[in-house]
Amino acid sequence: MDLDKLPSARRVVLGLLLALVVLLSLEFLAVVAYDESAAERLSFGYGENTGFLTGKDSVELRRAAGRSLWAQKFPLHKPDGTRRIVVVGDSVLRGGSEAGSLSGKLRERLAACGVTAEVWNLSSPGYGSRRKQLVVRKALEFQPDLVIYHVNYTTEYEDEREWQRKLSHASLHPRLWPEKLPLIGRIKLSKTEKVLWKWLPAEVRNARGTQEEAADPDAEREAIQSKQDAAYWMPRMLGQLQESVAMIRHADVPLLLLSRADLSPDRASIGDAGLHQQLEQFGSDKKIRVLSTKEVFGRLPAFQNLFIDTSHWIPAGHAAMAVAMMPAIADLLELHLQSGNCGRAMPAAN
Repeated sequence: MDLDKLPSARRVVLGLLLALVVLLSLEFLAVVAYDESAAERLSFGYGENTGFLTGKDSVELRRAAGRSLWAQKFPLHKPDGTRRIVVVGDSVLRGGSEAGSLSGKLRERLAACGVTAEVWNLSSPGYGSRRKQLVVRKALEFQPDLVIYHVNYTTEYEDEREWQRKLSHASLHPRLWPEKLPLIGRIKLSKTEKVLWKWLPAEVRNARGTQEEAADPDAEREAIQSKQDAAYWMPRMLGQLQESVAMIRHADVPLLLLSRADLSPDRASIGDAGLHQQLEQFGSDKKIRVLSTKEVFGRLPAFQNLFIDTSHWIPAGHAAMAVAMMPAIADLLELHLQSGNCGRAMPAAN
């Protein structure tokens, strides 16, 4: 044994032990700071209670585990004389801020009409019909007076991707152990967020669960690579939507469906790939109203200026939609609105 090397070896061991202590301390701090279990974080938005913190007297909404809700707080039990409206959607209705989103603008518009209302923004980026259904189920526990549901098929891709990620991370394989750590797991997932889906094996990425769908893997692969493939994603979305609508109506809660529309690349027109037409099947229910983004914005001058890009709106766009919704909301909630400007349409942004 070379005794001259013992001091160096001792320093290396001490250094490693110090690094381990620091790492364990950071992991412990991450547990305290994030207040989120690995199971919740790796549910990728498929946890029914994710983002809802229910206390004795209040409900807090927060960003957590793949559910990017704006921070909001409401009484657990709806105050007397207050209408409770929940807005369920994706990044379009989430908006750039809570105050500037549809929920904030609706609250302002209702107040201008003499109506005291809570408007919960339960919209999260990338949420398709599958995860929206979980949000709807949770929201119904708080006895809303109205559900506003943003119907879209282009986020079905994200729902499928995150579902596959959830299934993958449910494994106990050692390679996934680092991702279950509070700090290292977060760092690793954040670094691979935009590329993980491309790394998934084709057989996992294209798995659909039925013999008929598995019979044409080339078509499956082509479809999943396109978020805009209406022929593929819309029927899947409509199936989940029908279940959500049935759930809402079983709870005897009125429903306002808003069909999404996008600005064309040349910003000359608005289209919805026939989505609004598909929603006409729900129009026979007296407690359901269907509103078209294409029609609402298409009637306004300079509608192009309401969009940040081809799909998301500036605050003026959210305000214009809030005004357009008022007749349907008043009808569904049997409101007697005060006269004046509360229902008058707002001009498009210049």
